[in-house]
Amino acid sequence: MACPKPDASPVQPDVDPVAAPDPEPAGPFENPGGMWMPAQLADASHVENLKSLGFELDPAVLTAPTEFPLGAIVSLGGCSASFVSPDGLIITNHHCVTRALARNSKKGENLLVDGFLAKTRAEERWAGPAQRVYVTSSFTDVTDEVLSGLEDIADPKARFEEMQARENELAKACEAGKVDVSCRVSSFFEGAQFFLIEQLELRDIRLVHAPHAGVGVFGGEIDNWRWPRHTGDYSFYRA
Repeated sequence: MACPKPDASPVQPDVDPVAAPDPEPAGPFENPGGMWMPAQLADASHVENLKSLGFELDPAVLTAPTEFPLGAIVSLGGCSASFVSPDGLIITNHHCVTRALARNSKKGENLLVDGFLAKTRAEERWAGPAQRVYVTSSFTDVTDEVLSGLEDIADPKARFEEMQARENELAKACEAGKVDVSCRVSSFFEGAQFFLIEQLELRDIRLVHAPHAGVGVFGGEIDNWRWPRHTGDYSFYRA
């Protein structure tokens, strides 16, 4: 016996306007979204958004990666960090100093669990031979140098190899004759734009402070993939 077909146009229930109020208007600090290169922040729409969100400085100060305040931002080679004092104090995430905590732990002193605090400069611990801090000193658009004439190379493999050769040559020329300088070419916008990034490489890095694991790894999430968070996810190095 065949089942009856459902009504193609079922009757919709009445909606009580009192029970279903209009959605609340967006708050004054609604995030407009997006991820932008520093130079893009000079666009009028970004300037307007920043001011509406309460940014009081001239938005132009956010367009130069090597000047104040963006110049304080550094790389640890796999983590971001930033200078917070004129004496080389650097703040970063708790999980970014795990290797230094492990290196400086010993029997009866488990820094990975108990944390660490140097109360004087003399008590600071060496983070180890592999730890680096990279300070950006120049940020140069080299898109034309990387892409010019590549459209004439039909073979995809040969085209890719030519791009790699150009990037390596640019980095090599950037590092020539310089001490403790690291250069690389990075692509942006899926290979539409290329920048040559020159960085000062700092090698003498000291562990200053990391909180107890009950603070730094509170909730079991060691990185920043959840929100809201209640983790004391911070640590301090000194360069």
